[in-house]
Amino acid sequence: MIVTGGARGIGLELARHFWAAGTETWVVDRDPDALELAAADTGARPIVADDRLGRADGVTYAQMLERAAELPPATPRAPTRAG
Repeated sequence: MIVTGGARGIGLELARHFWAAGTETWVVDRDPDALELAAADTGARPIVADDRLGRADGVTYAQMLERAAELPPATPRAPTRAG
């Protein structure tokens, strides 16, 4: 699951929910510092991107998604109860 705006608010809560349910999750946000904290909090993989502009660190949003697909798979894990 890719959650845009995942560093705070509803996006962060969605990332927590999906990760707790056992779904491989990426959080996308334009704020690298907040994104790092969100990834540590949720267990999700961080991707710095500004999807408002359709570009991520000088590459297109589609290229950013291709990069995400090239990452090694996450360690399989059992779902946990979200609380």
